[in-house]
Amino acid sequence: MCKRVRVVAALVICPVILVACGLGGRSDGLPTPPGDIPCPASGSQFTDNGLGMGLQPHGPACRDVKEFQFQEAGQETVVNLESSSVGRIADLSYDHFTGELKPINGAKVSLYAKGGGWWGGGPNKRSDYPGELECQGKRSEEQGAFDKDDLVAQFAIFCIKTAEGHDGFLIVRPIADQKPDAYYVYSYIWIR
Repeated sequence: MCKRVRVVAALVICPVILVACGLGGRSDGLPTPPGDIPCPASGSQFTDNGLGMGLQPHGPACRDVKEFQFQEAGQETVVNLESSSVGRIADLSYDHFTGELKPINGAKVSLYAKGGGWWGGGPNKRSDYPGELECQGKRSEEQGAFDKDDLVAQFAIFCIKTAEGHDGFLIVRPIADQKPDAYYVYSYIWIR
């Protein structure tokens, strides 16, 4: 009896731990969103190492990961992508009447990829998505609006600079057969 209880406990606890650590459960290469995780800001990215060299390597960033849907009958109207202690301003808005999705409060987006540019029709591993450095390299292409053609693609991946100035990426997929236009959104924001 004790052995069976231990086995059942292990089968229940192991997947919970994997999902909480972002290590399991998805076939698209992205961590399962852990929800709103408090993520304290770490201050300056650069510090003097005392050797006269000036800069030390960047330390790890924490991340805010979310999944949500914008649709006519949905609850989401404005979303703050940083729900941690540094997130105070909404970054995206959705108009439930027109279906317009847009960055707000100074947030900016740039297209990283769209459609079926990968074999098999979609990204399926973490290396298919942008890194923080790649998104910083897209700054010259940033816009204060989504291009409507990008939002009707099978999926689109956008780099985003949030209203608070953090980099991240969004995966936006249209939800079929909806009026007005509706979207599934996955956001991954690095906080430094």
